[in-house]
Amino acid sequence: MTGAGDLISRVELFSPSTTRDDAGQLTYSYATQGTAYAMVEERVSDVTVADGTEQLDQYRLTVWYDPDTTIDKGWRIEFGTRTLEVTSVYSNEDVGDFTYINARHLRG
Repeated sequence: MTGAGDLISRVELFSPSTTRDDAGQLTYSYATQGTAYAMVEERVSDVTVADGTEQLDQYRLTVWYDPDTTIDKGWRIEFGTRTLEVTSVYSNEDVGDFTYINARHLRG
């Protein structure tokens, strides 16, 4: 069972936004939504791609549930030197204890 003492990694949360530039093209940016303390679990696996095998770094983060911050798919999380892209989120709003985030490491 997750407890407050397990949330020891500081992470930065960023939400996506889009605007149009002078040429009418979409420009993507990310706005800071604050920091959180998380329990971070890394899951590394090998996946087969067209030109061979590639390592896929997936993460599960557990943070305190915050009704004022609705983390969603497409958000980004900075964790140490890594930038993660949120792939799914689960919160039990009835209990209101933790939010569980699945994310993948963005390379390059």
